[in-house]
Amino acid sequence: MLVVGDTIYYSAEYEKVQADSAEQFGMVKRINDETNIATIFVYSPENKHLSAIEKRVASGPNYFDKKGQQIYYYPSGTVECMRFYTMYSDEGDTVPTSKLTEEVFLYPDGVVKEKVTLHYFSAHTVADSYERNCYYPTGEILYHEKLDKGKCTTEYFQPNGKKTKNPKVHYEQYIVLPEFPGGQQELFNFLSSTVRYPIECQEKMIQGRVVVMFTVAKDGVISNITVKESSGNNSLDAEALRVITAMPKWTPGTRRGKPVQVIYTVPVNFRLQ
Repeated sequence: MLVVGDTIYYSAEYEKVQADSAEQFGMVKRINDETNIATIFVYSPENKHLSAIEKRVASGPNYFDKKGQQIYYYPSGTVECMRFYTMYSDEGDTVPTSKLTEEVFLYPDGVVKEKVTLHYFSAHTVADSYERNCYYPTGEILYHEKLDKGKCTTEYFQPNGKKTKNPKVHYEQYIVLPEFPGGQQELFNFLSSTVRYPIECQEKMIQGRVVVMFTVAKDGVISNITVKESSGNNSLDAEALRVITAMPKWTPGTRRGKPVQVIYTVPVNFRLQ
């Protein structure tokens, strides 16, 4: 739980990180117990200037369980960014988690610079799909990006509204999900060649599906491997865990071109021919 005077370490995108990887840091200045709003002043690493002022709304006593609108201000006092968080429950979860569902960036004069709407369909900590619009300082749309079912499409526009294939400004794809080396087909190949169907389950004609959840770190290393959905058979569950543990490093997921840690799920199926 935050208290006045606490230090919070941030990435450039105002996400909480460890001190050794921080690009800026925040000092908790005020906490309003009635509204559950914490006001945090964010500074550059050299402590030379105020980067932003964050007003963080909590869903409860833990201020990192964000809920509703979070506002970040330019040092001048105008709004730089607004983020909207929703408490999200995936199937089988006992405790809802806070997930970013929309963020809006503004130019210093208040004109919308970028708006992103995110959707979640699984336990992933990074959205499975989203729509993103970026705008010229004059308000006209510059760029439209959409991720749906793993496919990302982009469209660029001239200030007059006409589409163009030669944009003057390039943006990194907003979200790229982690990937097994070689892609989805190679993941299927790895699972099918690595799984050893337990003999006792074959003899008893036991089949099942195990959904394994794990973390893909910023360097692609797999950790925190657990069974999210059991097959109902301990031997099948144990084999699924063994196979996922044997996976090589993944290509990490990215957000705005920077590696991010992602919780991911993979189903392991046991079917007799």
